Amino acid sequence: MATASLKCLKTLLNSCKCGDLRFQKYLLLKGSNLKCFGRYGFDVHKRSVQFLASNIGQDGNIDIKYEQGLVKFSVYLPSRRERCQFTLKATTNTLYNLIHDMKLEDKGIDRVVAYNLENERLARSTPLYLILQNDFYIYINDVKFHCKAPAIDALIKQHMSDVSNVKNAICHLYNALNVEQHQLAQEKSLQNKLEELHKEIYPMERMKTEIDMSANRRTRVLTWVGLGLMGIQFGFLARLTWFEYSWDIMEPVTYFVGYGTAIACYAYYLLTSQEYILPQVRDREFLFSVHRGAKARHLDLKKYNQLKEEIAQVDYDLRRLRDPLQLHLPLQYQKPLAV
Repeated sequence: MATASLKCLKTLLNSCKCGDLRFQKYLLLKGSNLKCFGRYGFDVHKRSVQFLASNIGQDGNIDIKYEQGLVKFSVYLPSRRERCQFTLKATTNTLYNLIHDMKLEDKGIDRVVAYNLENERLARSTPLYLILQNDFYIYINDVKFHCKAPAIDALIKQHMSDVSNVKNAICHLYNALNVEQHQLAQEKSLQNKLEELHKEIYPMERMKTEIDMSANRRTRVLTWVGLGLMGIQFGFLARLTWFEYSWDIMEPVTYFVGYGTAIACYAYYLLTSQEYILPQVRDREFLFSVHRGAKARHLDLKKYNQLKEEIAQVDYDLRRLRDPLQLHLPLQYQKPLAV
């Protein structure tokens, strides 16, 4: 039995055409334990190794094709005993993606590494388009496969032809439409419009500033007057409680005073459709003073607000025209656009 096993092992070594010494050592190690297989077990092991050796001898290469921007790897899977095609993107995928897909497809694959022609191991983070520039080797479970890089023309023509066509079309459109001259003319027109708007709004701006100062001063005075009235009310009720009358008499009076204050707040809500909140009351009084002062000085607030909106829009358009992307400048020169 041992003599027959050794003869069969020599036949397998002679029939193996992959030329990998490590694979031959693997067969020799397996052949040293052929005695424990028995007659039937040895036949099964012999058929398995013969199938693997014959397939590696026939399919010792990994076919690589480049079609429509995708790279297709035709790899022989050891457990499935068949070829499987893996499709990846040459520009975005790396060697890690190929190894991960191979291990995911065939659970019998334990180790996959790649080497270049100088016998230097390729990192898994290496992009595929760099690897495919030259021939390389892939070891699947210590079995060596030769990978022939596709022609450079096939890699570049299909991808670069579309890119170059788009670039040429953009260049022709840019020259035909006179984009640069149009941009300069548009910027000059917006600057002139902005100057005219500033001239028109300048007297109104001065008048509006004076009105705002007067309204702010009036609102502040009314706020302090309210505080003074509340202090007078507190002192008057305290005088009546401790000096003129007693608490038994003043208690219902204070109740009606508090209830009257609640009625006044509710009346304010009915008239203004707003809650009696002090910041909102102050803002409302300020706007009321502004409108009354503008009417007294014949300031058209509607036209003033319209001019302010036009200035903001023109300034926004100018910022967009001066954007670094429009002027072909680096992104660090970009400033936030004002709305």
